[in-house]
Amino acid sequence: MDILDDMKFLKFVKGVLEEKITSQEALIDVERANFFDKQLDYELSKELHLYQRWRDEVSSYITNKYAVGEDKGMKIEDMLEYNQSLIEQNRKLLESNKSLVERIEELKMEIKLLNEEINKILRRKGSVEI
Repeated sequence: MDILDDMKFLKFVKGVLEEKITSQEALIDVERANFFDKQLDYELSKELHLYQRWRDEVSSYITNKYAVGEDKGMKIEDMLEYNQSLIEQNRKLLESNKSLVERIEELKMEIKLLNEEINKILRRKGSVEI
């Protein structure tokens, strides 16, 4: 029996990847909250996306194995589990997008305030506004 035919092993691999994703997300949250570093954030995010891609590939492989397996169909419990996993992934993406939009709005406000401060300083010195 090929190791890629062993559903228990594949589900174990998927579980390990999900644990890695969870810990990587927590690590990124701590890094961002305490000492945001652009390069470190990029590397951590890149690694997170790699884990997510692997997990998605394993999930897809599991799904396809059931779809073309001996019974030529996916078991209902597994299909529901897979769909639930997709729903959870989409929920996380929506939350992430929402937080990014909020952060962008905060940064826009900061830029506006900084520009106002710069203009005040320039006016005091008799320079032209930017």
